[in-house]
Amino acid sequence: MKVYATTMAEPFKSEVFMDVYSSRKAAEKALRGDFPYMRKTDDPDCFTSDNRKTLLLFIHEKEVL
Repeated sequence: MKVYATTMAEPFKSEVFMDVYSSRKAAEKALRGDFPYMRKTDDPDCFTSDNRKTLLLFIHEKEVL
């Protein structure tokens, strides 16, 4: 079973766990709820919280048994 964990980090600092979702779409929707000005980056698993790149937001796909 795959789950999608969301994390956030300030640039050049450690990631902080946020939540776990059953689908990538649900994870991205939750991030957009918390960060309405979220922007995509070149990496499909990484976003910025706003145009000033205050926080980096990540969606990690994990396999669980």
